[in-house]
Amino acid sequence: AGWLPPPRDPGRRGLGLARAPAPAVANAIMGVILVASGRRHGSLVLKAGGVHLLTDAGSTLITVAALGLVVLTGRTWWDGAGAIALGIGAAIAGIRLVREAIALLLDERDTDDAATIERVLRRRASPAAGDDRICSFHKIRHRHVGREHWIDFHVQVPATLDVARAHAIAKSVEDELERVLPGTATAHVEPCVDPACTRCGANA
Repeated sequence: AGWLPPPRDPGRRGLGLARAPAPAVANAIMGVILVASGRRHGSLVLKAGGVHLLTDAGSTLITVAALGLVVLTGRTWWDGAGAIALGIGAAIAGIRLVREAIALLLDERDTDDAATIERVLRRRASPAAGDDRICSFHKIRHRHVGREHWIDFHVQVPATLDVARAHAIAKSVEDELERVLPGTATAHVEPCVDPACTRCGANA
C-alpha cells in the first residue's frame, strides 16, 4: 500500500497553521524595506526583490486563511478561492514591475521628477530666491537611469547682468537641482525680454 497517501494528522496541520504567520510577517517587513529602498535609490532590482518577498508573505497568509476557513466551515472550495486570489495578486505585481521596466527602457517621462524640477525652478523664479532669483525658465528636458539624472533647461535672467553674475545664478540653480535629483543639471542662460517681468521689467 505504498501508493496510499499518508494519514491525516489534524494536530500537525494545526501546528503548521500556527507557525506559518511568523515567517510571513518577517518576509512582509523585509519586503516593505526593500521596496522603500528601491524607490529611494531608483533601483528596480531592489523593488523586484521586495515584491517577491511580499508575494511570498501574501501566499503564506492566504494559504493559512484558506485552510483555516476549510477547517472551520468544512467547505473545501476556500482552498481554490485562496489560490485564485494569490494568482491575481502575483499577476498584478508582476505586470507593474514589467510596466516599470519597459518605461525605463523607453525613457518614459517621470512625473515625480518633473514635479520636483518644476517646484525648484518656480521657487527660484519667486521673490523668495532673493538676489539669485531668475526671471523665468522653459525648455525643460530630463531623464534618469537608476539614481543618475540628466536635466537640461533654459533660464532667463536680467539682460543687464554681466556674464559672471548670470553664470553664478545659473550655477546655483544647477547645484540645487543636483542636490534633490543626483546627477547632472545643465542650465542655458538667456536675457529676459518680457516687459511684464516682475524680476527686471525687461530692464526698463
